[in-house]
Amino acid sequence: ELMDLMHDSTLAGQDPTKPFHRLSTSLDQKKIETLAQTSSEYEAAKARIDADTVRRSEYAALQKRFAALPRALQDMYVEVRDEYTRLADAYEATILDNIEKAMRINIRKAERAHQDELQRIDDEGMVGDERRNAIDAADRKLALVKRRQGWGTKARMAALRAQFESNRLQGPYFPLTRFGEFFATVILSDIAAFNTANPDYPITPHSVRTSANSRQAMRERSEFGAALNASVVSGAKLIAAIDANCF
Repeated sequence: ELMDLMHDSTLAGQDPTKPFHRLSTSLDQKKIETLAQTSSEYEAAKARIDADTVRRSEYAALQKRFAALPRALQDMYVEVRDEYTRLADAYEATILDNIEKAMRINIRKAERAHQDELQRIDDEGMVGDERRNAIDAADRKLALVKRRQGWGTKARMAALRAQFESNRLQGPYFPLTRFGEFFATVILSDIAAFNTANPDYPITPHSVRTSANSRQAMRERSEFGAALNASVVSGAKLIAAIDANCF
């Protein structure tokens, strides 16, 4: 039941250990009361309010299931949830840190190139206006790289942080488990011959997944002679039913 609750909480985007999070606001209710029903703002506001009605019902059911768990399992739910949150935070921080390091490396490369250019000016014995102009050009080039990297770093970091934030689920995150009884198999020994005979219609992992989602596509594969088979198997029989030579 604990695993099922974790799974269902993730799919519902609802954390039964926290207060209900509304998608709609008081402004949405005002829009419903004042705007024409044909307006896009009205439709969007109504969609959020209707979604909250469904989500509130889901939330109540999840809360009831959570309350029915023994205290030890409730504590485990919170501990596992917080650990996955910590891992996600650490992963994002690592990515951002690596990007900042890459930016700093680019600046250090530009500084080394600047020093090399100054050394070249000295080695060639430049003097007077020629020397000043060459040094000014090298300084401007370095300054431009630093400005661009500075602006670029800030912009990229802000964009990445915004993307990470938007990708975060509304509720808790627990790794999802795949449920279902339908699977497709392809016999490896038949693939090479099929792909040789049908180079424009080869079997790949992607094509297997696509065909598995379409009974018509599956029949077309069979007509071409490919050993693509679909089955429905329940319970413990599923693992035993999958041939070790299949992918």
